[in-house]
Amino acid sequence: MLLIDKNNRVYPLEEKLDKYIFHARIKDLKDPVSGVILSGRIAKVFNVLVKKCKTCNGILIDNKCLNGHSDGFYYDLRMSFILEDDTGAVKCVAPRELTAKLLGIPLSTAYDLIYEKDSQGFSIILTPKSGVRVDYYRSGERIEGYFYDEAKGLVAILEKDHAPEGLDFIGYEYVKNDFVGRAFLADLLQYYLDRNLPRRFLGFYLVETYSTSLQGVDLYMGFSLDIEVDENLKVNVYPLVKAFQSVKNYINYCRIHGISIKALKNTLTKYKNLVYLAPRGYLGKIIDVLPVRAGEYIIEGKNVNLSEYWKSKGIEVGENEKPLLKVKIYELGGIELVYPPSQCFFEVSSLYGESPAYKYSINKVKKESLHLVRKAIEKLRVFNVEVVDRASGEPALEKLASGIVGREVSLEGDVLRYGDRLVFLARRLIDYEY
Repeated sequence: MLLIDKNNRVYPLEEKLDKYIFHARIKDLKDPVSGVILSGRIAKVFNVLVKKCKTCNGILIDNKCLNGHSDGFYYDLRMSFILEDDTGAVKCVAPRELTAKLLGIPLSTAYDLIYEKDSQGFSIILTPKSGVRVDYYRSGERIEGYFYDEAKGLVAILEKDHAPEGLDFIGYEYVKNDFVGRAFLADLLQYYLDRNLPRRFLGFYLVETYSTSLQGVDLYMGFSLDIEVDENLKVNVYPLVKAFQSVKNYINYCRIHGISIKALKNTLTKYKNLVYLAPRGYLGKIIDVLPVRAGEYIIEGKNVNLSEYWKSKGIEVGENEKPLLKVKIYELGGIELVYPPSQCFFEVSSLYGESPAYKYSINKVKKESLHLVRKAIEKLRVFNVEVVDRASGEPALEKLASGIVGREVSLEGDVLRYGDRLVFLARRLIDYEY
């Protein structure tokens, strides 16, 4: 306790208090602590918006209010991302005002983008034609591409969907038309669409690929989607046109121009190390370059080489492909895996921008994505379908968020424990590389 009376004098401090706050390295974060400054690079942005319950304002988890309310939701601004320094990485959460500062826009503009989304996306609103039936099949293990209840050992599918071969039919139920029932239908529909839409490439459904005039850079046209649960189901579809260069093509280009393996390794591990990984689009950091062929590298615990493993997934990787890349994957808790360079990609974000070619491509893929998604849904003969030209979601904000990946930032906040992990709750922006 500090006691102050008339014999004490108090003077205003003319220096900033920042130097009295603990400046931490990420690897030193072992326990919850308040008043910490972390400095590093934004390595991955997970999301920019959260859904909040209209009744209690709590954040929805898996589209469900933790307090059991089912009166719908609204969007609010809150960014979660990975901050990385030379010692490690930690998940960070920024509240609405700080999120707007990191995105470089006024808070009012952010809410305009949320509620007046001028995007190329569209929504497909689904209303059940009648009671929706779900069929159950017995299975002792998870089957890829299907919803699986591990506790009961059952595969669940929508009535008009095709069941996996060789499974015994157990029974069925009609899903209640409440929030919980609609959330269950959304899960089943997501699995169904994943099996009936074009293959995924780097996290989105790939429609077409074109070569560009840039060395080793290809243009990928496709779309992503999410299923929103409210009074009805709403499938939000976002057409995408992105340019990527495989690390394999980059390595070949460097080697042709006489760059040594040592210099190449230094570049890939220190300066050009953020890559997107096939097929799911996880973001990773290259931490080592291995002078080994894909046919020589045996995957621990699987007893197959890297080439055989990717072939089993339907992707051709040559046995002579080398060097291999050791990559730290953020979305998988920092696990380190070895990848062939043909399955690692740099995003080339400034290839087309808002050019006429880009606008033509995005309009083309919008028409194709509408055809593909609508056809797959109508094939089920379960829902009435209504198409709305503007998708509700956050494509404009996501585009802004993708632009801050790789930037240096210093943040002040608190380290909290969430389950078995530490999370940094940022409160104040100290410094930022605009």
